[in-house]
Amino acid sequence: MDKTEQDGNRLTDLINRVYVAYRNGAIEESAELLNEAHSIDYDNPLVLSALKCTRFWLDRFEKLETSMEDFEKGEFLVRQWLIFLDKFGCNLQDCFEDGLYNLKQGIFRTALKYYSRIREGDRDPEPEILLRIGRCHKTLGDYDRAIAALEKALRRESKSSQILAELADCYFMVDKIRNSKVFFREAFFIDPQAIDVELLEADIITRLVGEVKKKGYTGRELNEWLPVYAVIFGVFNVKRELRPIEYGKLKQTIFSLKNELQESVDRSLLLPRLINHYFWLIDHYLCINKDWETVEEVLLNIKLLHVGIYEQYTN
Repeated sequence: MDKTEQDGNRLTDLINRVYVAYRNGAIEESAELLNEAHSIDYDNPLVLSALKCTRFWLDRFEKLETSMEDFEKGEFLVRQWLIFLDKFGCNLQDCFEDGLYNLKQGIFRTALKYYSRIREGDRDPEPEILLRIGRCHKTLGDYDRAIAALEKALRRESKSSQILAELADCYFMVDKIRNSKVFFREAFFIDPQAIDVELLEADIITRLVGEVKKKGYTGRELNEWLPVYAVIFGVFNVKRELRPIEYGKLKQTIFSLKNELQESVDRSLLLPRLINHYFWLIDHYLCINKDWETVEEVLLNIKLLHVGIYEQYTN
């Protein structure tokens, strides 16, 4: 075996060990292994991508050694993961896909460790802790545990859009597609701004996010337009009749949003939210077989707000 072949085998072994270190949240160990790999091949794109990522996380893991509480440590890791994706996600080599997966596993496994410590000291943990534990289990692929934690959280806080969205994500992963669509639709109706879209993994949502981003929507606007285009594209196609109290609240909210929209200089968030509320109103009317003239009145209101959405919805 010549030196080139020996170096190639050694490099492969080091990369595999880096992935194991990533998966275990052992960032310092991965850095040591990568330095050795870099000395073998300075120009290897996989090694360079891994070094870039590892340097980012070395700094973050050092900060975990400060006086932060366990909850803060878990939150810090998850938020830093979103920052990491925004900063590096599109700039990493395609060959680093396995590395990214293992790194994500390590970050969320470490976050789960901190959240679980809180649960150990509390027989009846708060819904926000159960939400985060469930999200970590979901990311690690343990959907049964994720669903158990999230369903328990939902029993305590039934109107949490975050819990509903994460539970919908899990339901999709275990092929409960109808339940998933119902819960996603509810979540984006209650409070789209509270949902961490970048942490959702269901194909129906990730593809939807990609399509809506192509239309130029990002940040807070993206969250508001997602349920609108989910209706347009047929993603949110499981509808339900509203209870009387829900119907009354919906009508009241529509009235308030219309007034806010007339008075506001910035319509970017109010406009899609009002359109989505109109969609809910139409769905309710169709479920109860309301006369078509009433439905047409709502359609006209949508047309006055956004002709393009009206045409896509009615065609």
